[in-house]
Amino acid sequence: TRDWLIIDHGLPCPSYLPAHAQADLFTFEYFVDGQPIITDSGIYEYTSGKWRDYFRSTAAHNTVEVDGQSSTEVWHSFRAARRATPTVIRFEETSAETTLVVEHDGYIRLPQKVTHRRTFIWRPDESLSIKDELFGEGEVEAKIRFHLAPAVTPNLLSPTEIQLNAKLSVHSELDMTVQESWISPTFGQKERRPCINITKQIQLPFKNTVTLQTK
Repeated sequence: TRDWLIIDHGLPCPSYLPAHAQADLFTFEYFVDGQPIITDSGIYEYTSGKWRDYFRSTAAHNTVEVDGQSSTEVWHSFRAARRATPTVIRFEETSAETTLVVEHDGYIRLPQKVTHRRTFIWRPDESLSIKDELFGEGEVEAKIRFHLAPAVTPNLLSPTEIQLNAKLSVHSELDMTVQESWISPTFGQKERRPCINITKQIQLPFKNTVTLQTK
């Protein structure tokens, strides 16, 4: 297969070295036929300011942001305060399918005490399914983002279906929009790229499944 899936479900940083922490738990990168489809945003710079803040934030990664907060508190140039702790709930791998279920507590600090669980089901050359669940009590705003490679030109076929290229489409239970985000392909450089965004004010608990389907 020339399809590749890379998932970040480790600690945001070593406990003794928070300087390079990013709020990126459960972000992922996805390549189909050797071509980048969903990618990381990069670093851009180490100088304190809005761009350093952005590229470290949950908003710059392919995961779920709750109430405009990052899953790990990253601030200034090289600091991190309260950090999300990931847990692997289940991992199963066969020749046809890989399943990973992971959970983190990065939003427990919010009044609604939110826990994020994400389930990946990957069938190489067929599909990638991503199920997000938020547990807690009360109401929050959930934002799910998938940052696309600059060369990808998404075509919104309906609120719940986006065509990415001749053989790959995205399907969501909730409405999607295509917005703009940033990628830093090389340190000190940044460029615009498309981003799939799902934003909803929700009552907890919450779940949504997005599937990338290959023809």
